[in-house]
Amino acid sequence: DMLSDIQEKGTLVVGANVGFPPYEFYYTNPETGEEELQGFDMKLAQAIADELGVEMVLADQTFAGLITALRAGEIDMIASGMAGVMDALLADLDAACRARLAATTLAMLEKQLHLPETGGCG
Repeated sequence: DMLSDIQEKGTLVVGANVGFPPYEFYYTNPETGEEELQGFDMKLAQAIADELGVEMVLADQTFAGLITALRAGEIDMIASGMAGVMDALLADLDAACRARLAATTLAMLEKQLHLPETGGCG
């Protein structure tokens, strides 16, 4: 499965369109003068990579190309304010994919929040 593939290759390739503070942006550290990747979306992506025990690799690209890159397998996830396009993305998925996405999200929440297992749908 995809999770095993990510762990096997040792990287989580995260697609983002960096440049939208406070979600994803480059910050110049005044102490070092070096640019650092910052923002809520980037911190969340890094936390996911840390949880998986892999390195986060940023694929900074145009916002319009993110879904195409995800579908093509060029990136493993998108961390770039996708709330506005989620309905269209979900509508394009068949019922089985939507159910798997919902189950995966719930499983992640259960693990993170230490909730009891749901036992599946229905």
